[in-house]
Amino acid sequence: MPLQTIFPWLQLNRNLRRLAFALLLWALGDGLFYGFISLQAERLGANEVQVGNLLAFYALTQALVVLPSGIAADRFDLKKMMMMAWWVGVLGVVLMASASINIFTLGLGIFGISFMFSPPTSRYITMQREGLTTQRAFSLVYSAFTAGMTVSPWIGGWIAQRYGLRTNFWVAIVLLALSALTVGTLQTVPKDPNAEKPHWADFWSLLQQKQFVRYLLVMFISMVIFHVGMALSPNYLQTRWHIDDLTYGLFGSIMALGGMLLHLFLGNFPPRRMVSGLLIMAAVYCILLLWSGNPYSLAIAYFFRSGYIIIRDYLDALTSRIAPTHQIGSAFATGLIAYLVAMMLANALAGRLYAYNINLPFWVSLVGLPMVAILTWQYLPRTKD
Repeated sequence: MPLQTIFPWLQLNRNLRRLAFALLLWALGDGLFYGFISLQAERLGANEVQVGNLLAFYALTQALVVLPSGIAADRFDLKKMMMMAWWVGVLGVVLMASASINIFTLGLGIFGISFMFSPPTSRYITMQREGLTTQRAFSLVYSAFTAGMTVSPWIGGWIAQRYGLRTNFWVAIVLLALSALTVGTLQTVPKDPNAEKPHWADFWSLLQQKQFVRYLLVMFISMVIFHVGMALSPNYLQTRWHIDDLTYGLFGSIMALGGMLLHLFLGNFPPRRMVSGLLIMAAVYCILLLWSGNPYSLAIAYFFRSGYIIIRDYLDALTSRIAPTHQIGSAFATGLIAYLVAMMLANALAGRLYAYNINLPFWVSLVGLPMVAILTWQYLPRTKD
């Protein structure tokens, strides 16, 4: 059996293998605290509505940076942009380790700004994929992230239960810094001197393309419904089903394992089909979450929740299929803005629904997800690599 079958990451070139390793390190740090953000905010004194608003603020800071980052990714050095984003993320987590809800919120906002890594990273993968399809390159590189997430949430739950949640952030800082140093070892992608130089007007020209606008609209509606049932699930599990930090961390690892397996074994499936399938899986997650507090059924629920950490990768792959080559960075950014605004609205809505009735956000998702799954199947792009 060829080694590339046993170790699919060997299909990547040197630069993408190093990028995958950097994402693995980032996941090992990120997973220690990311799933516990809403719980930490609650323990620092925020109520349900404030937690929803804080998560919406996080999505807002992400949305504010991706368009400038996407346009810059079409014009400037990708490696330098990625390094800047990685170190900004490290700074944000340093502040999030504070015992003050105000400094924690500031740190979360700065951590959100580090999301400017996404457009240059997506463009870097696209330019370095060589003989791989766009979808396969994305799935292989980002599966390293999900591989790291298969263990770090469980470890994070153990650390939180034994030493307190703030310790998770301090341990994460070390791993995130190592990830940033790894990004510094990547080779710079040479610029094509004959490539058309993009401008800020590229954003507006993309919005004049009917296929791209239709894609944004369908994706926006789908992601609002999708994220309403995701935002406050950690708080729900501890309030409704009395799940402790260690068990919740294990659920997060199971979710990441599901994402990694889907990435590796279904990575060549058309992304339109994958997005629709992940929405249906999220509906199953909502059913199981509402149905029982049995840890085994909740573990199965979190396996079906795996779309939460991988669905954006498939949306990026769809974006790369319909955008002109010289506008890929701008298109990634525009798609991300729509995604993040959807998540921002969903998080704020989830907080208010949860304050009214803790079951309500999950019922809203459950009712809406089958409908948007049909919508995505029918209207998302069908073009091929």
